[in-house]
Amino acid sequence: MFASMADIKPVHVPCKGSAQAATDLLSGRVQMSIPGTRAMVEHVGAGKLKALATTGVARSPSLTDVPTLAESGLPSHSAYAWMGLLAPKET
Repeated sequence: MFASMADIKPVHVPCKGSAQAATDLLSGRVQMSIPGTRAMVEHVGAGKLKALATTGVARSPSLTDVPTLAESGLPSHSAYAWMGLLAPKET
């Protein structure tokens, strides 16, 4: 959705989670990523990565100085990750 709205054609590089995405960014293997915020806050705070924007409708409480994509020029873009607590049906 972001690529379409930003009119870019990035190459998808699959990762097995935010930790691998961080490693790939820090090593220079990839040039950008849209991982979960929590996984990257430490690296942003340490100055190892630069947060350009967040995907929510409001700024992240963890990254208050980082604008949303809407504030950065993509007014209709907003995305959230769904997470749930799941268990087998017998639980």
